[in-house]
Amino acid sequence: MKAMFALNRQPRVSAVRRILATLVYDSLNDPQPAGVRMGHQISRHVLFDAGDYSVDLRFEHERGSASMVLVGQIANRRTPEKMMSHFPVILLSGNQELSRSLSNSFGEFQLEYTPREELHLLVPLGMKGQELEVVLNDRAMN
Repeated sequence: MKAMFALNRQPRVSAVRRILATLVYDSLNDPQPAGVRMGHQISRHVLFDAGDYSVDLRFEHERGSASMVLVGQIANRRTPEKMMSHFPVILLSGNQELSRSLSNSFGEFQLEYTPREELHLLVPLGMKGQELEVVLNDRAMN
């Protein structure tokens, strides 16, 4: 009998509000100094704003390696003194989770992954009922 009632229940509607990030800085737009050669490590620095938050990301790739390293920091721009620690940071390709980390006491995190299509970061903000989403669909980031 309980099974019949369970089947008739309406699915829960998520009350989580997603905040989409907007790109505000990309190091690919910086001019390269004359005579500077690329080393063995390729990196890219990007900065996103998402509501009251900023997400600072650095992508690093060692030449010859199949994996990438993403180092980042989440900060609250409205109240910078608020700690952004222990927030889950999830890297997805479409709906598939590739890597997960927790931010430290400075809001910093690090993820290692194999490049894929449709990359995006999700950062659930816990009690606020919000989550940040950073779309990383540029080929240089995946």
